[in-house]
Amino acid sequence: MARPPKPAAERLDARLHLRLSSEMLARWRDAARAADLSLAEWLRAETGSGVPARRRRPPPVADPKLLAAIARVGNNVNQLARSANRNQWPHPIALLPRLIAIERALKNLLPASGGPASDD
Repeated sequence: MARPPKPAAERLDARLHLRLSSEMLARWRDAARAADLSLAEWLRAETGSGVPARRRRPPPVADPKLLAAIARVGNNVNQLARSANRNQWPHPIALLPRLIAIERALKNLLPASGGPASDD
């Protein structure tokens, strides 16, 4: 689902290109980083453009082992999708154990991630 369009007064539709020294660019980037803003947001805040600077959230912390396990399950799903897109579906008897293995892997990952426990 796409986000709703911004009101006309909030749209940023113009660009500014400028030249500056490497040292000045480094100072600006350092100041923006210190304020936890992108360079564009920091410049808007410094020039008083009236556009509020948004605070970036830190990325969520995820267990690397959990991410690797989810990637393995995703690879299995991609292999099945690739077969389906080539109209080379495995025989249903061969497909069922693969789907069951994927379901079990996902159910085992949920408790490890602190997600909801399975009912069965």
